[in-house]
Amino acid sequence: MENGYQKYLNYRHEEYVASRNSLDDRAFKTSERYDQWVLTLSGGALAISLTFLEKIAPHPLRATLPLLGLSWLAYILAVLSGFCAISVSRQAIYRQLDIGDETYEQFRKTATAEKPEGEFLCERNNRHLSTLTVLNWTSLTCLILGTILMCCFAFGNIEGVTVAHKALELPPQINV
Repeated sequence: MENGYQKYLNYRHEEYVASRNSLDDRAFKTSERYDQWVLTLSGGALAISLTFLEKIAPHPLRATLPLLGLSWLAYILAVLSGFCAISVSRQAIYRQLDIGDETYEQFRKTATAEKPEGEFLCERNNRHLSTLTVLNWTSLTCLILGTILMCCFAFGNIEGVTVAHKALELPPQINV
């Protein structure tokens, strides 16, 4: 029959394995979702802007072209920072797994029947988390900025298209 100490060791091992498996699963799901989100939105916005140029405003107002260029730049930066965030996210999760391994190893080395919780390690740092936060905010900010700039470009050229059409209107002809 197991004593209380052995039960506690088994419990801690089960918790460690469950935590490790959960983090590993989240690493895969997070990178997959974020990748799809950034690529879909930024790529879709680029495609919409090209379609807008082709179908609605093939001759955009010259003053609005910087808005278009800046919006494309923002979308490209959103995609690039999104890809970097995916990489850093995986590194952050793997570092967190290492921290869990170190903590569990410390527990296994120092736990005794008299002191079943063992000695605790000092707080471990996961430097990838701060980098990940910056990249995620950069990606989101660039996506929002690109969308605002694209809307300004579109609205500027919708008015321009209307003005151009009015200038080309001919007076009605009366057949006598």
